[in-house]
Amino acid sequence: MKNQIENVVIVAGGLNTRMEDLSVFPKILFPLQESSSILAHDIEQFEGKKVYLVINEKYYDMVVNYCLRNSLELEAIIEASNTDGSANTLKEISDKLPDKNTLLVWSDLIMEHFPMLESLAKLTDKEHVIFTQSGLYRFEAVEENDHHRVAIYPIAPPKPEDEFTVCGNVPGIYFYKNLPDFSKIPENYHNYDYLEFIAEFYSEEAELCSVGTSLIEFRDKEKFKEYYTKESEEHSIPRFFNTLQIDREKKTLSKTCTNPEYAHLIIKEQNWYGKVKQAGFDGVPKVIGGSNTNDNSRASITMELLDGYETASEYSKGKTQKEIKKMVEKIIERAEELHKHTCPVEFIDVQEDYEEEFINKVFRRCDSIKYMLINYDREKLGRLLAKACSVLYHSKCKIGVMPNTTYSLIHGDLNGSNVMYNPKTEDVKFIDPRGYFGKTKVYGPEEYDFAKILYFISGYDSFNKGRAIYNDWKFEQVLETWNIPDKLMTWYNWIILGIIWIALAQYIGQDIMKANLAYEHGMEILENQLENSENESM
Repeated sequence: MKNQIENVVIVAGGLNTRMEDLSVFPKILFPLQESSSILAHDIEQFEGKKVYLVINEKYYDMVVNYCLRNSLELEAIIEASNTDGSANTLKEISDKLPDKNTLLVWSDLIMEHFPMLESLAKLTDKEHVIFTQSGLYRFEAVEENDHHRVAIYPIAPPKPEDEFTVCGNVPGIYFYKNLPDFSKIPENYHNYDYLEFIAEFYSEEAELCSVGTSLIEFRDKEKFKEYYTKESEEHSIPRFFNTLQIDREKKTLSKTCTNPEYAHLIIKEQNWYGKVKQAGFDGVPKVIGGSNTNDNSRASITMELLDGYETASEYSKGKTQKEIKKMVEKIIERAEELHKHTCPVEFIDVQEDYEEEFINKVFRRCDSIKYMLINYDREKLGRLLAKACSVLYHSKCKIGVMPNTTYSLIHGDLNGSNVMYNPKTEDVKFIDPRGYFGKTKVYGPEEYDFAKILYFISGYDSFNKGRAIYNDWKFEQVLETWNIPDKLMTWYNWIILGIIWIALAQYIGQDIMKANLAYEHGMEILENQLENSENESM
């Protein structure tokens, strides 16, 4: 009977030392150009198979947390502690491996076309298949004695001048029909590779087979950086909870909810557009229609298509500082028009909103990815958030001076993707409103909008769309030479900005490196700005 792949085991049992400072993350969670991680790519490639992951104990909690955060389903995540060669790693956890028809794939290999590999496996009925491909690998495998046995030879690393030397042909992809008996491995075998194990104990039952598909691989930090920073076409990834449909003939754009759990976002958006229309604010597209059903399963909104406009982030590409500054001033002016519409609010309601927005929500988000954040310090975060909330609240609410304070109509998410700009008319329109602050709908502190504009010009959009490598990414700085209006550049707005960056970590958690960069960047901003607020109050 020809071989049939039923299970896939991704082997990531090492400590990732060749990735240098990036070894704080398991390689299997490294981002790819067109996928959030190697693991997400592999799960998609191996659809229909039972997929297992062998992961070193150092990374186990991080990987489990990542899978939960990103709804990645695996048959099992197997924790391993032995790093004395891949054969010994698999020996340690052999009782948890599938018994039959299993493909083993080393975690630093990214296949572009798995079905071709599966077809090749069916061409043989041998107990073990060793897949081969030219490349810089440790071993070369050959068939000897008229194909009755497989022999392997260690390959010396190439010399610097041997740029085009093919060093070996065993990248780390294997198939077994029946789980091999790992108890055959003597206790004194150290740094023992799975290939050595098969060649020594199952040589006559093994067959070589070319991979038959291209492989992307990076076995050290420089190879990863070279691959990940290489220019390629941009691919926008739509949000998983709604779809967008553009009708050029009718000049409309429709957004429809595809996940009932997120229907509340469109309903809040509908409510916000209705409120700002009642207020006479014209800095939004014209809403043509919309619907929401009793179960919220198909909530939708339809609005005019803004011809001649582009997002602020798109407009900013390649523009001079003067041109960007002019656009930002127009955005601030439009926000001030929105903020003219106010309502009174009691101090107790402000306190509840601030605690929800600046403490509780941030904790919920960060706690949900705590094992993914390598420098997460909940106690320190709690101290900073409590201090920030107190400073912001007491600055907003002059208790003993005024009976109450005011909120303004706010957008709530004025980053560069939610602001439309017409370069010819210099008109600004706001789209995709957040529609709430804390527990209050539509209204909130105007400073929150200004902090989100600051968020945009301090690099959120380029960070969000860019390929960020941990420890290598440089955040944009808001230059003093821009002469940004004082209303934007206050310590109050900067404190909120730090909190926004911290909370972003969970939202952007499909990318493990960006999640950590966002969290650490936000913590740095928050610490610095709290110190600035103390200095100004002295």
